[in-house]
Amino acid sequence: MDFTTFKNLVIAHCEELGISDYELYYQAAESTSVSAFQHEINQFTSSTEGGICFRCIVSGKMGYASTEELSEEAAASIVARAADNASVLEAEEPVFLGEGGKSYAKLEREPYGMPATEALISKVLETQEQIYAANPAVIDGSSTQGIAERSITAIYNSRGLDLRSETTLAGLVVAAVVSNGKEMANDYQIKLGALDTIDTENLTKKAAETALGKLGGDVAPTGQYPVVFDPEAMSDLLATFSGVFSAENAQKGLSKLADKEGKTVASQAVTLVDDPFHPESPVQRTFDAEGSPTFCKQIIEKGEFRTLLYNLKTANLA
Repeated sequence: MDFTTFKNLVIAHCEELGISDYELYYQAAESTSVSAFQHEINQFTSSTEGGICFRCIVSGKMGYASTEELSEEAAASIVARAADNASVLEAEEPVFLGEGGKSYAKLEREPYGMPATEALISKVLETQEQIYAANPAVIDGSSTQGIAERSITAIYNSRGLDLRSETTLAGLVVAAVVSNGKEMANDYQIKLGALDTIDTENLTKKAAETALGKLGGDVAPTGQYPVVFDPEAMSDLLATFSGVFSAENAQKGLSKLADKEGKTVASQAVTLVDDPFHPESPVQRTFDAEGSPTFCKQIIEKGEFRTLLYNLKTANLA
């Protein structure tokens, strides 16, 4: 059964039970992963998964239920379970569903197709050989992985939302292990995009050279030093602390950025942008998980904190 058929069954059951406020969130994905080790394929996986989350408002409370089965029985069950869950909730708090009729940006980048399994295997084996050719110091233990995924997301609700997006994600992961005869080091590099656009020679060279740069290191004496962060190290740090930009965390007292909008929180050299349409972003989105239109926003601009990241609930509370 496809999503449209299932959706129509859910709508019919909502009408039978007198539920007028509801939403369906559907996601399905197919993925393939291929790994090479010591010049040959050592792992292959292929999977398909998906499911539907249903939520409804009953007497001012939001009930949830989910299923991975798309059938007539599951459609009836998911509505009944969500309604039951709403009826037993004791928390008194505002609940929200996205509204339809909004404008959404159009993606300018042309989507690429999911690579065929044979093409993925061929690219992984080719890249595996390039690791060894990248530098004489590269030894066994080096590996290559190819990934490909196609996902579909759809949101439908009783307030006019009817959205659908399809994205493809492909790429290569290269892990280089090097040795100088006394010690070993390793590094991995990831590049996402259509396989035929990935410069595998540059990717493997970078992994080998970065791993080589880790050999011969020594412990620095304790002290205060100026530090220059590698862009990837800075990215890892940003990911670790990304929760401080959540409006929900700020409202719960879990972020020191609460009430700091409009104030200086960093050096003037720092600008942080949330851009769902950035040309180098592996996945671009025109709507978020609540169906709200996405847009480019300044989080920090020249050191000044501009905005937290809100959903419908936290924006209403603010």
